[in-house]
Amino acid sequence: MNTMATNPAQQPIERKRLELKSPTSSSNSSSPRSPRMRRTRSSSCKSNPFGDAKPREEVLQIRGVDPAKMDQILECKASVKVFTENQNLELEAVRAELTNAEAKLREANEKELPEEAHRVVVEAKRDELNALVKKFTKENEQKQQMKSSTVAAAKQEKRDDVHNNRTKFERVSDRRRRMELERASASSSAAGTNRDDVFSSFGGYKARKNRTASFS
Repeated sequence: MNTMATNPAQQPIERKRLELKSPTSSSNSSSPRSPRMRRTRSSSCKSNPFGDAKPREEVLQIRGVDPAKMDQILECKASVKVFTENQNLELEAVRAELTNAEAKLREANEKELPEEAHRVVVEAKRDELNALVKKFTKENEQKQQMKSSTVAAAKQEKRDDVHNNRTKFERVSDRRRRMELERASASSSAAGTNRDDVFSSFGGYKARKNRTASFS
């Protein structure tokens, strides 16, 4: 009997090997189209977020509003201008009238009623508002220019006063030389005065000198 013979029940069980597929083959087998084609198709299927939106100018014209005039109004509102209290009150009154007229114009447009009369009122109020803004702006600019010129003149006058009253800078050497000259001038004048005092009884130093010269 062969001892090396093995029992079939005791034979080792063979494990199945894991079969891996390449990404290209799996992707090609799973979908007939490439990822780029899928992205293109998905992007083309997206809807426009703005829908059928119309340009701003066309919308304003449908509402009976002039886009150029609207731009002027927006520029006037956006520009930084400082008005007085009375000017602001007058401007607000005209703006309120303009807002009311525009509301009536929109209502007539929505109800398909005659719009010409309302449009004339709106145009007139816009012109009035623009004229007031220009008028007040010009007045305030003139006042500001006058104020600025007055302040500049006052500052210049102050600078001139400071310059005139400012002590002139003097170097040490110049100051020493000036003081020496002043002392020399003072000593010479004092010496001349003392000489005249000595010969005062003889009519002074010069008179005494002249008489001495004549005798000799």
